[in-house]
Amino acid sequence: MSAARVVRAAPGFAGGRLALLNRLLRACAAAGGPARVTLLLDERPAGDDDLVLRMQNAHGDPVGLPAPHRGEFRDTREREMFAAAVRDLALPAPGLGKMVKDFLPQPRTGLLAAAVELWPRLLPGLTVLRAEDGAPADEGAPAPPLVWVGAPARRTLDDLGISARELLTIEREHSEKYRPALAGELASGLERADALWLEELGRLRALAAEVDPSLFGSWSRMERSVRRGLGEFRAAAERCLDNHAGIRRSRWHTLYQQLRPAGRAQEEGYSVLMGCGQIGIPVPIPAVLWQCLPEFTSAEPSDAPQILFLDS
Repeated sequence: MSAARVVRAAPGFAGGRLALLNRLLRACAAAGGPARVTLLLDERPAGDDDLVLRMQNAHGDPVGLPAPHRGEFRDTREREMFAAAVRDLALPAPGLGKMVKDFLPQPRTGLLAAAVELWPRLLPGLTVLRAEDGAPADEGAPAPPLVWVGAPARRTLDDLGISARELLTIEREHSEKYRPALAGELASGLERADALWLEELGRLRALAAEVDPSLFGSWSRMERSVRRGLGEFRAAAERCLDNHAGIRRSRWHTLYQQLRPAGRAQEEGYSVLMGCGQIGIPVPIPAVLWQCLPEFTSAEPSDAPQILFLDS
């Protein structure tokens, strides 16, 4: 039988960061299930990082919504107002409203008490205790980073013709690749027009010099008008193409930021609530989501562990 596992962590607002869920799933994989895992919660003052709800907003950007003072709602009205703010700010997703309602602590419930109530609901069978000073944790060797890929993200990856692994090898967001350059017959026609007008303007300038040098002023105004007109037409054509590519570019941006928020690891950039409410990790967490992990838990540490992608 696998040895029991102990995970030690500080309680975070509404479950804290996604990293804690990932740690617990690895512990379940190593121990053989939540019933053989204990979560020890530190009784220490909450830090700023523990009091931010990290999510993806309606524009696809990672944002943080500050929790109430000490992570504790004073009354039902304050809790409802915070829940409404989350729903207004967050990228819409099926079931998000229910997750917000289920994850937010009840009024006058502190971080530690809320975590003791929340985590056994997410992982039935999990033991949650208050940590004593010096209580050890036993999570084994460093494990591969986990990245959750929801069903909408999987569809976008397929449409864009790229894998999640390929996406995360990109050092910065490449949505600009979907800002198309003017090409085809229209681009060729504009190039010919530029060359033609350049030749004709030069000929007119020479003729003006022969007739009367005072015509140079009028010729200069005509040249500026011609160049401005050609430039405005080119810009309009490029905007038209850009508008057609805008939806595709927006999908790329949203996908990239979901898997790699602001260039950070997903589990550090988002909260558990976002993972369940927006990415779609089911609650309670089904056994299949940790049963696939044992082969990736090893007693041998790795200097460069490979990322493991999980479908939610």
